[in-house]
Amino acid sequence: MPEHAIVMGGSVAGLCAAAALADRFEKVTLLERDPVPTEVRPRKGTPQSWHAHLLLTSGQKALDDLCPGLLASLDERGAVGADAGKNFRWYMSGEWRPVFESGRHVRLQTRSLLETCLREKVAAKNVELRFGAKVDAPIHRDGQVVGVRLEDGSELESELVVDTMGRGTKTPTWLEEWGYRRPPRQAVRVDLAYCSGLFEVREGLFPGVSAFLIGAQPPRLKRGAAAFKVEGGRWMITLFGYHGDHAPLEFEDFCEWAKTAACAEVHHLLDGATLQGKLRRFKYPQQLRSRYDKLRSFPGRYLVLGDAVCSFDPVFGQGMSVAAREAMILGELIDKQGVGVRHRSFQNAIARVIDDPWQMATTEAYNWPETTGWKPAGAKLLQRFTARLHEKAAEDPELYDAFLDVVHLNERPASLFKPRVLRRVMFGARAVPAKSLPPASDPAVEPEPGA
Repeated sequence: MPEHAIVMGGSVAGLCAAAALADRFEKVTLLERDPVPTEVRPRKGTPQSWHAHLLLTSGQKALDDLCPGLLASLDERGAVGADAGKNFRWYMSGEWRPVFESGRHVRLQTRSLLETCLREKVAAKNVELRFGAKVDAPIHRDGQVVGVRLEDGSELESELVVDTMGRGTKTPTWLEEWGYRRPPRQAVRVDLAYCSGLFEVREGLFPGVSAFLIGAQPPRLKRGAAAFKVEGGRWMITLFGYHGDHAPLEFEDFCEWAKTAACAEVHHLLDGATLQGKLRRFKYPQQLRSRYDKLRSFPGRYLVLGDAVCSFDPVFGQGMSVAAREAMILGELIDKQGVGVRHRSFQNAIARVIDDPWQMATTEAYNWPETTGWKPAGAKLLQRFTARLHEKAAEDPELYDAFLDVVHLNERPASLFKPRVLRRVMFGARAVPAKSLPPASDPAVEPEPGA
């Protein structure tokens, strides 16, 4: 078994990578510049942790495969279990989605609780978590990365180094310094901002509902909202807006802004609610993908994954699940190729995981005329198809069920073009006999659009 691997970056992607490597190296060292966390709260290096996060079912499975017992730990710490069809209320494209028992069990919790439980599981393996460790640069020698130099001048030797340092990665700069090409970049500017807080809301509101997703309505309305019931009986409420239409940080103005979303349900939650702490803002200027899979020459024993490769629009909730699946691929390739995993094998493999959510998120971005930057091929055609899909899915639980498979990254978007599904999109549910599927049912308090 190889002796030592180093992971740079201690967020979800780094913890997932460390978990995958722990079963394949004698020792794994995870380097994180933030101080050691002493409580369940966001770290300085993860400002997005103050905001709503959704772990998709595909990501849940990958995380529990990487760290067996993680989901049970989340349950024990108060994560809220919910069915993604029955307990979610999702408003998009001018319609509420059907309500039905989908069989997709998700857990709702703060990002901080997820990281805490994941960190505990990883630390129980042969992983050394070194907080307050600031990376200067990987050590490159004779075409390979052989370790990491820290800002204090100390050096760590290793047989594999993995960059999971997120959007702030310096790998493109390091590659240039070592004589390699920078990866081509695809950037899509959306000028998104979140404003969020944790709230105690009035008892008895919306029984049976664990989450609201109120989409923006392009091109007219750039505002949207999300509200998730999380541990401790609290609600994480996030207001978001694209292209400069950003929610305010003053509580009263925040509540007024919530009224202007497409539906008033989140505003109803805020009515009489108590804010815990203060409201926080997180700005997300652009979706960004670095095409490491296009580089022919790359240093050996050095890999990059997570947001350091591709950062998705956070409204779509894809990032953590994609990172977990990339870590699974990392482990599988080491099993096949050994410690000298070929860069192109790895990047081509994770590109296949990235391609679909990247196409979905960037295609949706161009529903806004203000969006600029790289544009996916066939965006106009896909937008027309997606608009038709959303229109029909609002009245067809089976079609919505197929769409949820794609949203949760359990099926590829191509599955929506299967004849049976495509007929439902083009001609409606009457065109195809319904399969056995639990019928849509009204919740105890059914949200009314615009109420």
